[in-house]
Amino acid sequence: MKKSSYQKTALLLLLKSSVVGLILYFLWNSGKLDLASTAMVYQQPLIFWASVFLVVVLCNGLMALRWQILLRAHGISFGIVRLYAIQWIGFFFSTLLPGTVSGEGVKAYYLIKETGGQVSRVDCITVVMFDKLTALIAIVLVSLVAIGLHWPLIWSNPALSVVGGFVVILFSGALAIALFWTLPNTHLKGWLICRVYELPYSQWLLKFSNGLAPFKKHPFRVALALVLSVSTQLIFVLIIWLVARQLCDPQADWVHILFAAPLGELSTIIPLAPGGIGVGHAAYDYLFLQGGLKGGADVFTVFTIIRLGTGVLGGLPYLFYKKQRHLNPRETE
Repeated sequence: MKKSSYQKTALLLLLKSSVVGLILYFLWNSGKLDLASTAMVYQQPLIFWASVFLVVVLCNGLMALRWQILLRAHGISFGIVRLYAIQWIGFFFSTLLPGTVSGEGVKAYYLIKETGGQVSRVDCITVVMFDKLTALIAIVLVSLVAIGLHWPLIWSNPALSVVGGFVVILFSGALAIALFWTLPNTHLKGWLICRVYELPYSQWLLKFSNGLAPFKKHPFRVALALVLSVSTQLIFVLIIWLVARQLCDPQADWVHILFAAPLGELSTIIPLAPGGIGVGHAAYDYLFLQGGLKGGADVFTVFTIIRLGTGVLGGLPYLFYKKQRHLNPRETE
């Protein structure tokens, strides 16, 4: 790598670190971030270890199963234990690298490595990206249900109504794209595709689009993957609700947590710091406060400790990982 590249990387890292540092300092200086809240980890060990169990066993297991279902739609078969290990390795790296989507690149790398060239890289990357897409859609769906359950409060609050409108727009956009993708070819569809080909990286977009084609033949698998994604999000909401009851209010409204937690998670996608630190703190503090709950940043701190702790444990499968030999992913179950 050239010296100029090192300088650009170092400068970008410095800028990101500065943004995260400023956000955390503002929250701490304004009294919205209380580091003493981390004491809950040893003061409430039952909640902490129950949360770790939910993440390690249930969440990782459901995500590995979802991945397996989508891979089989592509005619690629892997054992669930193997995928669980790779899923956990991806989780491990997502705790070390900025943003919560960084682990997807690691998962794609290991999947390509496992197939040994028997499956195209585009297919492997497409499945990983589609897997992440179902997770993002699940976040929007859970938030949308919360909006329906909490309609009067959300639309009577100017700040929440903006956030709620954003969720509705996201859902509408996702629905429109899904319909466009599944509907038969029409003159309008052909015209739009031609316009896409005029965009930069259109060849890559074409390969990605072709990689999505097998999913059209397996709508049940896609629907099942989405159900698993929603289930995973609900487990995360349960963990956050348990933590919020300890740090914010014993009577914390679970419906508001159902609305705030998924949207707070969306903010952690921004690749500034591992686990969404900083941006996630600000988002949780704002969203919790709109429902009358103080201490949203503290809830995110404890949730991050749980997530980072379970993520670091993913270093174990990473250390003992060994590529399987003589594996034919097109046939192996």
